[in-house]
Amino acid sequence: MSDATGTEGGQREITLEQIVRQQGLQIRLQRQKLQNVTTYTLLAIFVLVNVATIVLFFLNGFGITELSDVAMASLVAATIAEVAGLLVIIMKGLFSM
Repeated sequence: MSDATGTEGGQREITLEQIVRQQGLQIRLQRQKLQNVTTYTLLAIFVLVNVATIVLFFLNGFGITELSDVAMASLVAATIAEVAGLLVIIMKGLFSM
């Protein structure tokens, strides 16, 4: 009797171990999907802001808008800071294990 119980217990442990492995795999897959969605969302925001910045520069260059030199310099600095910030977020926040 004790052998049969021991065998059943061993089978249960293997089954539980397999379940834990499957759940771990599912968690990793969900995390990867979330990382991809977040990365593409940040990339879309990055592209939109940079396109808007370039459009403002062209509009200012053709005289359609009249932004001061200080405003243009601030826009350049903000764009550079955005690039650095997004790189930090993506590298440290999303891909840290």
